[in-house]
Amino acid sequence: MPWTAVVAAKVALNSALVLLPLVDLIYELVARTDGVFYLAACARLAAAAAALLLLLYCKRRGVNAADALFYYWLADSVCLAITFR
Repeated sequence: MPWTAVVAAKVALNSALVLLPLVDLIYELVARTDGVFYLAACARLAAAAAALLLLLYCKRRGVNAADALFYYWLADSVCLAITFR
């Protein structure tokens, strides 16, 4: 798949989603909070990085990543909804 504006926008947005938990993790390290907050920030960072890697892997293989990422973000949203309930 060639680099189009849509693919570039997806990669840029996913990269931003990786940066947000990274900033949160750095804040937790500076604030010296409890260990559970480190674990939560690392889990969100790993999840966002996995989504970015899945997008890049599917782009490299020439596969449409929309279906896989839809189910991934749906599962992520359902899991986060329990937290914010």
